[in-house]
Amino acid sequence: MDEFDEFSLITKLDQQKLTHLLVSIPGTKELFVESNLLRPLDKICSMKILRSLNCQRVQQLYLDKTNIWDEQIEQRIFFIRPSIAISRKICELIRSEPEKPYSIIHVGSLKNFFLKELEKNGLGNVVNFYEFNLTLINLESDLFSLELPQYPPEMFNRYFEELIKTFWQLQTLYGQIQTIFGFGDFFPIFDKLFKRICNELGEPTFSSSQFISHLFIFDRRLDLFSTLLTGLTYESILNDMFNYNCGKISFGEPVNSKLFSSQNSSKEEFPQKSFFPLNNSDLIFSSIRNSHMTKVFPFLREKYKSLQSGFAKVSTIQKVDEMKIFVSNEFDSLRDQQKQFEIHICACEYIIEKTQGLNEQLSIENTILRGEFKHLNVFNFLLKMITLKYNQWSILQLASIWCLRANGIPEKYFYQFQEVFLHRYGFDQLLILYQLSINGLLYKNNTSFSPLFKARNPFSKRLTNKSDKQLAPINLPTKNEMRGQLSESLNSIINGLQLIPQNDEEQQKRRINKLKENNLEDFSDNKNTTNNLGLGYVFSNTYIPLISSIIDRIVTMGWDENYLKKVIGEDLVFCTNPNAKAPDNRIRRALLVCFVGGVTFAEIASLRCFAQNCDFRLIILTTHIINRERSFKSYAGFSD
Repeated sequence: MDEFDEFSLITKLDQQKLTHLLVSIPGTKELFVESNLLRPLDKICSMKILRSLNCQRVQQLYLDKTNIWDEQIEQRIFFIRPSIAISRKICELIRSEPEKPYSIIHVGSLKNFFLKELEKNGLGNVVNFYEFNLTLINLESDLFSLELPQYPPEMFNRYFEELIKTFWQLQTLYGQIQTIFGFGDFFPIFDKLFKRICNELGEPTFSSSQFISHLFIFDRRLDLFSTLLTGLTYESILNDMFNYNCGKISFGEPVNSKLFSSQNSSKEEFPQKSFFPLNNSDLIFSSIRNSHMTKVFPFLREKYKSLQSGFAKVSTIQKVDEMKIFVSNEFDSLRDQQKQFEIHICACEYIIEKTQGLNEQLSIENTILRGEFKHLNVFNFLLKMITLKYNQWSILQLASIWCLRANGIPEKYFYQFQEVFLHRYGFDQLLILYQLSINGLLYKNNTSFSPLFKARNPFSKRLTNKSDKQLAPINLPTKNEMRGQLSESLNSIINGLQLIPQNDEEQQKRRINKLKENNLEDFSDNKNTTNNLGLGYVFSNTYIPLISSIIDRIVTMGWDENYLKKVIGEDLVFCTNPNAKAPDNRIRRALLVCFVGGVTFAEIASLRCFAQNCDFRLIILTTHIINRERSFKSYAGFSD
C-alpha cells in the first residue's frame, strides 16, 4: 500500500484557505473563537502562525461572561459556527461598540436565522462575512473528525453538508473511491447531494495511487446499543468520565489533586484546567488505550516495576562516562514515562472510586442483551439505582436498553418506574421522558408512535405486517404498524448478524466455516485464537458493535446485498458497485469507515481489533466523537 500521509494535503489546504482569509482582512486583528472551535483552530493554525498573520490576540467567545476587547487592535473577528445563541451574543457585542470594524468567519454555510437576527438588530450591513469549510481534524494516525456538534435527532441532516464537501475534497485530492457501501436511509439523499456538488465543482477522477479500496458510510442511528452500553476500554471510560475535546483531555480537580500530591507540585504547575494530549506520543497511553479495563491495571503494575528497574541503574553506575551515556540516552525517556505513568495511575484511581458498584449494572446490561432477563429483576434494580440516587442519565440509559431489547417496557412496570423516577428527580423531568418516548428510546409496550417518531428514526420505512411477517408497503404507518417498530428492527439485526458473541472457540469455528463456504483463506498473520480478541471485547463480550460485524462479514463472506437488506432493512443497505470484490488485505489498500452522527471509542477499539486480527489498514472518519451522556441527552431534547 502507498504510504498514507494522514490526509496532510487536506490539512495544508485548510491552513492555506484560513491564511488567505485572515490576510484579506487588513490591520491588526483580535480573534474571538467559539469554544468548540478553539482546539480545531489550533490544529489548523498554531498561535505562532496566527501571530505572523497579525492576529495579536485569540480569545474564547463567552456566551455567559464578559468578553473584553483590546481597544488598540483595529479589527474584531468572530470565528464561529452559526447558532441562535451565538448570533444574539454577537449582536450584543457589536451594539456596545458599533463604530469598530467587525468580521465574521463562519464555519459551514451561513444560516438564514443568523442573518435575520443581525438584520433585526440593524447590523446586516455592518459586518463582513467570510465562509470557511473546516474539513478533517487529525486526532490520530487512523482517526479523523469533523468536530461537529452533537445535533439532536431532528437535526440529523445538518451533518450532511460539511461531510459531503469533505468527501469531495478527499476524492479530488487523492482519487475517486470505486466502491462505496452505505448503511442508513440517509444514503440516497447523501449520494444525490454528492453528485450535485460534483456537477457544480467537478467530478473526482480515478487515480491508481488511491490508497483506499472501499468506503463504508454508516448511519449512527442504526446501532443505538453501542451508544447506550457501558464501553469498558480505557479510552472509552476516559471519554465518558472526563472532559475530552479534539484529542486532549482535562481531568479536573479530583485527578489533578492526586497529581499534586504524587509529584509534590504546586497548584500553579498543575492548574485545574490542565489539558493532556491523548495520542500515541504518550507511550503508556498508546499501550493501554484500546485495552479492556481488566488488562490496564496489570500493565501499569508491570510498567511500574520496569520504571523502577530503569531508575535503579543509577545506583550501579560507577564511571562518569557511563553516567553521561545514561543521562543522554535513557534518563529523559524514563522521566517522561514516569510523568505519563503518574497521570494514568491517578486517572485509574479516580475511575475505581467513581465506578463502585458498576459490576452489578454491567451484569444487568449483559442479561438484558442476551435476552436472559426477567422484567421484575430489571425493574427492581432500577428502583435500587433511584433509591441510591444514581446519576439520572445512567438510570435512563439502562431503562432504554431494557425498553429496546424488550420491544417496550411492560405497562405496569413502566408507570411505576415513571412515578418513582419523577418523585426522586423532580416532575420537571417529565419533558425528558416525553422526548425519549417520541425518539423511540423509552416507552411501554404496545405504544402507538406518532408520525414525528417516523421522521426521526431510520427504521421508519421498515414496517412489519403482523399477519404474514413480510415487509409492508411504504406508506404512512397506521398506529398498529408503528408499535415496537424500532425495537423489533434492532432485535432482528442482533439476531440476524449474531451480535451477541459466543465463546472464543465457537466464534473462531464460525469464522473458519464462513471462509471455507466462500472458498476464502485467512490471510491474517496471527491465526492464534488466544491472541485474537473478539470484536465484542469492548463490551465485555456482551455485544459486538454493528459496524464491526458488518465489515467482518463482508471481508469473510463477500458482499451479500440480499441478506443484509433482509436483516437490516430493504431501504437501509446500498452499494455503488454491487459486483465489486470483497476487501482483500493482499492488495494492501485501506478501508475507510465513516460514521454519520458520531462514533464511540468502544467502536473505534473494536474496529482496530478487526484491523489487527485481519491484517487490514483501516481509517476511521467521523462527524464527531460521541460522549455517552451527551449523546443520550440529545435524544432527551438537549443539544450542544
